[in-house]
Amino acid sequence: MGFLIYDIVDLVHRQTDGALRKIDLVFLRKENPLLHSNEILSPAEYEGYNSKFAHWNELRAKGKMK
Repeated sequence: MGFLIYDIVDLVHRQTDGALRKIDLVFLRKENPLLHSNEILSPAEYEGYNSKFAHWNELRAKGKMK
């Protein structure tokens, strides 16, 4: 189809067991220059991504996710 996943925008988990229920993805055409960039995240961006995954880490610590 000519598209690649560029980013994972949102993950929604079930409240009962923490299983992944829904995921939102951003797709770009293979030719998009953003896919060929070698830039690294700024410290603020990196911290933002880490905070998005804090929920996963909490679930893992409680033994609700493998």
